[in-house]
Amino acid sequence: MLIFIDYFVINLTAIVLTQNNQETLPVTLSSLKFVSEILVIDDNSSDTTVKVAKKYGAKVIPHALKGDWSEQRNFALTKAKTDWVLFIDSDEVVTSSLKKEISRLKPGDTAGYYLKRLDVFCGATLNHGETGNIKLLRLARREVGHWIRPVHEIWQVKGRTKTLTAPLLHIRHFDISTLISRFDTYSTIDAREFSHHPFSFLSLLKPLAKFVYNYIYLLGFLDGLAGLTFAYLMSFYSLAVRIKTWEIASSRSA
Repeated sequence: MLIFIDYFVINLTAIVLTQNNQETLPVTLSSLKFVSEILVIDDNSSDTTVKVAKKYGAKVIPHALKGDWSEQRNFALTKAKTDWVLFIDSDEVVTSSLKKEISRLKPGDTAGYYLKRLDVFCGATLNHGETGNIKLLRLARREVGHWIRPVHEIWQVKGRTKTLTAPLLHIRHFDISTLISRFDTYSTIDAREFSHHPFSFLSLLKPLAKFVYNYIYLLGFLDGLAGLTFAYLMSFYSLAVRIKTWEIASSRSA
């Protein structure tokens, strides 16, 4: 991967976190052939994830997740050697237009770049709603920041940032049972974070407000049945977080 700054060339490392991602990983890694090095930080996969990663030329580094995605990403930063790092999830794809845009960058004093991510759900690209408006800081200089929050993590970077226009695709390959299973894991972690704040039963109204916001205000209805289904699921996730927060608060006061 070449990014030109005046007469200098900067190498780019792509980092992918994995755990039992043998189904989605081939497409992800195939879209990263333009980078100098791919690091796969693997959390004790029991399927063929490691074998698949090595097949596509990635360097695999075993490291237990321990329920903290930020810690895993910060660990990965210590293993990268290039000046620039690109974080890609194991179910994401770098589009050809995004590759081209990255290869033509002239960062100058820019510290990092936000990527616009679009979800592909039930075979349809969601251009509206919550996921149609997501911008994630995923491309940055290696030594200018660190990741925070155990789930739904954020890369805090010091310095000037810009936003790229070409999309990163988030392809949700899994079925509804797998999605709900992931919701269960992530909502438990979120609830633990929220449990440090006073619980209010009024917060149980937020899932309904979330649906209205996503489906109507953010025009999720324009994405058809996929948009409706996804808006329902995001509201369900919000409800699960708040009920679990209530459970934690109740157990502490018992």
